[in-house]
Amino acid sequence: MKPSPAWQGKLAEVKGLLQRIPHDGEPSSQKTEVYLGYDAKNLYAIFICFDTEPQKIRARLSRREDIIDDDSVEIMLDTFNDHRRAYAFLSNPLGVQADALWTEGQDFDFSFDTVWDSQGKITDRGFVVWISIPFRSLRFPSSDPQTWGILLNRGIPRNNEDTFWPPESGRTSHRPRRHLSRPQPAIHPARHFSVVPRA
Repeated sequence: MKPSPAWQGKLAEVKGLLQRIPHDGEPSSQKTEVYLGYDAKNLYAIFICFDTEPQKIRARLSRREDIIDDDSVEIMLDTFNDHRRAYAFLSNPLGVQADALWTEGQDFDFSFDTVWDSQGKITDRGFVVWISIPFRSLRFPSSDPQTWGILLNRGIPRNNEDTFWPPESGRTSHRPRRHLSRPQPAIHPARHFSVVPRA
């Protein structure tokens, strides 16, 4: 339940996802670690999803985008950092994909499809999902360095639980607007990689 030694020292680690529902602002009922990195061609996200009751993990080998009732992980990327549009990439614990475009005021458009890779594996301690998103599958400005908004999510349907990083409160707004309309942690994919929570 950790990235392979080949990734050691090459990834930024994110912890501390907090619930939006059912217990707003409380720690997730299940520990989650996310590792982020990139190379010249791809952005990588590795979700390490611990579970104290792994036999209750929901995962089906279903058709693409039919994962709404499964446990899931998600990375959203606001590549223009304008808080108006974002790419959403989701996977269930078996690597079944869903992707969408989120646009302010229009919610998610799941008719969007692009090329990316995902793998998933259930273990006796939870599950792991590996995501690889080619930069050629995204639109982003030509500036250097890049600054992108990012949101991470884990869904645990048996608990009706949604957890996020950065934290998001259900008292203020619905999920995408809340996260994409305020200052975000940023990815700077230049020579050095960092995930920087901004005030």
